[in-house]
Amino acid sequence: MPSAARNLWFRLIHNKVSSKVNVYKIFKLPDDLCVYCGYRETTIHMLFTCPANWDIWTNYFALLFVPLGPLDMSQVATDVLSLDLSSYCLLDSSFKVSTFEAVTCVITAIWRAKWCDHYDSVGFDNQFVMDRAMANLRRISSLNLLS
Repeated sequence: MPSAARNLWFRLIHNKVSSKVNVYKIFKLPDDLCVYCGYRETTIHMLFTCPANWDIWTNYFALLFVPLGPLDMSQVATDVLSLDLSSYCLLDSSFKVSTFEAVTCVITAIWRAKWCDHYDSVGFDNQFVMDRAMANLRRISSLNLLS
């Protein structure tokens, strides 16, 4: 797993992801609100429940996971943060990845895109995030094939 993904998981587990709620006092930001929707930007909101992420998550799940019914991002966030991904099954594909690795790819892509938008003024583009998540997935799959 790439170091950026390990770093993000460490931060997730310890609730230290650089969401606005966690950093607005440190950086003296005017507020802790999400720039995409206006809700408080908690870690869960930033990575999972922000409406700006909805298309990313629904498309990603449609491509990789067996449908479980309507996607409940609050439940996905709870499952990810509790490290309980047992109810999520990958579709049959040529990818050699675990459910954990598949989720890691999309979380890392969302996190990186939001921070690129913030620091580099790149703009948050759902298609770019999906492309990055799939590129991450292909890279991990090819590394797994070699091992």
